[in-house]
Amino acid sequence: MEEVAERRGARPLAFLGDSQRRARILTFAAFALILLVLIVFEGLHDVLQTSINGLSLGAIYALGAVGLTLVYGILKLVNFAQGDMLAFGGYIAYLANVTWGLPFAVAGGVVAVSAGGGVLSLGSFIGFVTVLGVGARNSIMMIDHYRH
Repeated sequence: MEEVAERRGARPLAFLGDSQRRARILTFAAFALILLVLIVFEGLHDVLQTSINGLSLGAIYALGAVGLTLVYGILKLVNFAQGDMLAFGGYIAYLANVTWGLPFAVAGGVVAVSAGGGVLSLGSFIGFVTVLGVGARNSIMMIDHYRH
C-alpha cells in the first residue's frame, strides 16, 4: 500500500532521467513556439489547412508503404506495383483536374470506373453521388460564408 501511495505522489515523468526529461520539455517548448509563430504570421486557418493536408499526404504514403511491406512480408519478393499504381493514380488525378478542369471527385470517379474496366457498380455509384453531394454542400457553404 505504501508503494502505491508513493507512486501517486511521484512527479510526472519520474521514470526518466533529468537529461531526458529536460530534452522532452525543451522539444515540446520548441514545437509550441514554432506553432505559435506560424499561427501569428500565417493565420490559424492556413496552419490548420496545411497540417491537415500534410496528414492526408502522409496517410497516402503510409498506405503505399504498408502495401509494399505486406507484399514483401508474404512473398519475400520486392514488388513495386503499389508504388507504380499510386504514382499513376496521382498523375491521372492531376491530369483530369488541371488539364480537363474536372473536380477531384469527378476525376476520382472517372479513374475508378476506367480502372475497373468501365463497369460501374451500385456501390461505386452511391459513393460517387455521396462525394458529389458533399462537394456541392461544401461549395454552397463556402459561397454563403464569403457572401456574409
